[in-house]
Amino acid sequence: MRTTIFLFFTFLFPLFVKAQTVPIGEWTDHLSYNNASSVAEGNGKVYCAGQGGVFVLNKNDNSLQRLSKLNGLSDVEPVVLNFNTYNNKVLIAYKNSNIDIIEDKNIVNISDLKRKQIIGNKTINNIYFINQYAYLACGFGIVVIDMDRDEVKDTYYIGNNGAAVNVEDITSDGTYMYAATNNGIYKALLSSPNLADFTSWSVMPGLPTGTYNTIASYGGKIYTNYSNYLTTGITYRDTIYVYDNVSWNYYYPTASAYTTYMLKNKNNQLLIVREGSVSTNNFYTSSYFSDVVRAKQATIDDANAEWMADSKYGLVSWKSGVGFKSFY
Repeated sequence: MRTTIFLFFTFLFPLFVKAQTVPIGEWTDHLSYNNASSVAEGNGKVYCAGQGGVFVLNKNDNSLQRLSKLNGLSDVEPVVLNFNTYNNKVLIAYKNSNIDIIEDKNIVNISDLKRKQIIGNKTINNIYFINQYAYLACGFGIVVIDMDRDEVKDTYYIGNNGAAVNVEDITSDGTYMYAATNNGIYKALLSSPNLADFTSWSVMPGLPTGTYNTIASYGGKIYTNYSNYLTTGITYRDTIYVYDNVSWNYYYPTASAYTTYMLKNKNNQLLIVREGSVSTNNFYTSSYFSDVVRAKQATIDDANAEWMADSKYGLVSWKSGVGFKSFY
């Protein structure tokens, strides 16, 4: 089921929200956008999800557009979003598994997953794109969205004998697709005639049993994080592994002292978001505004500017020679 809505943007001043008089009989929102959970960048804009909704930063003039259910979004509590460079569309996933796709000033709602009765957890953990297809890492498997047609294309149950398995993240090296799950790393040939057939998928050997919460393809290798918290319930001591097409090895010589939230290949840089820090090949930060980093997602644009979704400061940017800025 899909519904198209024409979107009316509400403009705000950068760095702060200016109070305005609301005409009698009209609505405004007083929602929190400071606690940011997800960020994506593309086409000159940065998209950031917070508790109250989504706001969009135009990098040309630093203007902000605030989006919520009052002015076009189909739901509340967005948990993850991503920008598809193939078609310049943004996919937003909500806590209740509802989905919106934004293109220019139009919003298309895809509510199939929200409405569908299934066995297992319907949470959408992450979003990965290959051309027009969005691969949603879900609590039961993988859902494929055709973003050209704005509809669900397929569903993959990749666990043993077609059972549900919690997929935390997805990546591809162009030959294989990899799924980070709570049962290890699953792998399948992209050229497989039927990826919905569970026999197309297999668990990769050489890794400890447990939950892997993030995965990325970078420089001809596959990087993934063993989540100690999601496996044992004990925080810290995550371990990042790297696969060189032969075997898995430690990316760090010993276990990391931090919880790792995200690994991402963006603009030919490996982005690592951990508890209290964000790092890439040429950038590392563990504090800003005289405070610790509280980011759980980040991205990099083609001008080497970092954009971080921070749970206290909203959207935070950093660029060499400019420093840090906060937008919320």
